Amino acid sequence: MFNETEIILENLKSISFEENLLERYEMNISSSNTNHDKTSGRFCARGRAVRAYTNILRFGFEKNSLSSTYENISDSDKIVTEQQSSISQAALQNEYQQKNLSLDMQKDPSLDMPNSSSLNIENKNESEKIFIDRHSLSRIEIEEEIGNMVRNVLRFERGKSSEQLYMGDSHCHFDVLFEKLNCPNQSIWSYIKYNYKIYEYGIDMQLIIQVYFAPKHFNRDNWLMIYSKYMDHDIIYGKCGLHPVFAHHFNLQMELNIRKAINHPRVVAIGEIGLDFRSALRPSEESQIYAFVQQLSIAREKNLPVVIHSQESFMETLEILCQELPKNYPLCWRHFEYSLEELDMLKSRFTNAYFACSPCIFINQNFKNVIQRLNINCLLIESVSPHLMLNECPHVWDTHPIFVAKVHEYVSAIFNLSIHETAHRIISNMKTFYKIN
Repeated sequence: MFNETEIILENLKSISFEENLLERYEMNISSSNTNHDKTSGRFCARGRAVRAYTNILRFGFEKNSLSSTYENISDSDKIVTEQQSSISQAALQNEYQQKNLSLDMQKDPSLDMPNSSSLNIENKNESEKIFIDRHSLSRIEIEEEIGNMVRNVLRFERGKSSEQLYMGDSHCHFDVLFEKLNCPNQSIWSYIKYNYKIYEYGIDMQLIIQVYFAPKHFNRDNWLMIYSKYMDHDIIYGKCGLHPVFAHHFNLQMELNIRKAINHPRVVAIGEIGLDFRSALRPSEESQIYAFVQQLSIAREKNLPVVIHSQESFMETLEILCQELPKNYPLCWRHFEYSLEELDMLKSRFTNAYFACSPCIFINQNFKNVIQRLNINCLLIESVSPHLMLNECPHVWDTHPIFVAKVHEYVSAIFNLSIHETAHRIISNMKTFYKIN
C-alpha cells in the first residue's frame, strides 16, 4: 500500500483534529465515574503514540461467521501475490526509540478485495514474528493473554458444551482500530490475513456492526474507496450518523453525503446520534439539536432504527424523540447512565426501546443498575473496539470485537443463563433490531 518509508512514518505521526476531538469526548465519559468499582475494566489511555500490536482477530469466509477454515486452504492459496512496502524495522525503531516503542508493521496489500471464498493467506510463519513492546511482551504472548481471557469466559459453563461459541458486536470502530494498528487505509481483507489466531480459542464472531460517525466517513471518496468496503464481508453491517460532537459539521452537503451512505444495502441504522452536553469541546446546543432532529427525520423517512447517544441531556433528548418518532419506533440507547426513574420514563414513552451494554458496565454503577433492571430481550452488547480496555488483558491497549466475550459473561451471570444461551439471544436481538434476515 505504501511505497515510501517517509510516507508511513508521516502517517504514524498524523492524527486528525476530529479524531482528537472524539477521543477527548470519550475520555470524558469516565469523568463522573472515577469513584466506581474499577476492578474489572478501565478506559484505554488514548492520545499515546501509535502502538503496534497487530492484535489478534481472525476473520473467515463462511457466510454466517468470522471463523476461518485455515486448515482447508490449499498451499497454492497460501501464496501471497501482492505489492508491499519494504520498510526496515531498524528504521522504524530509530524513528521512535525516544518513545521506547517497536512497531509490528502490518502490511497493507491494497484496497482490491478478493471474493471471501478465495482469499489468499500468507504463510503462517510470517505472522508468528516476535516484536517486543514496551512491557517486553511478544506478539505470541499478547495472543496468549487474549486467549486466556477467552478461555476464562468459556469456563463459565464448564463442561456444558464444547461447541464453537458465536457472538455479536453491536458497536465497533474498525477504522480507528486500523489506525492504531498502523495501517489506517487497509482493507478488511488484509486485516483478516494478518490477524486470525484469537478466534481459534473457541469464540467466534457472527455479526458485527461497524459505526460510521465522523465527517471523514461521509466524504464521498473515503466512503466509496475505503469505509463502505468494510461491509463487503458477509457478517459486517453498518450504521451511519453524525455524532453530536461533530454536529457543527451538519449542513446540506453533509446531509446529502449521509443520505448517499445510508443507501448502501448493508447500512441498517441511523446512529449514533443525539445530544452531548458534557464534553468540554462540544458544539453549541443549538447545532446539536438541529443535527439530531434532521437525522431523526431521515431515519423516519427511510424506516431505519436509530441509535441514541446522550450525555447529561436526558430530558432534552427524550423530548425530541417524543416529538419526532412514534411510540413504537425502534431505538437503541447506548450507555444509559441515568436513574432508574428516567429508565422507566423512557420505557413508558417507547415500547420498542433497546439498550446497549458495553465494557463501561464494569466501571459505572448506574449503568449496572440499569442493565439489571432490563429484560434480556431488549439488550444489545458492544465491544466499542478499540477504545475500552479490560484488566484481564492489561497489555492489549487496542481491543477487538472479541472483547464482547467479557460483557456476555457478565450478562449471563445477571440473567442466570449459559454463555451460549446469552450469545444466541443477543444475536437474535441484533437481527430483530437491525432488521437483518
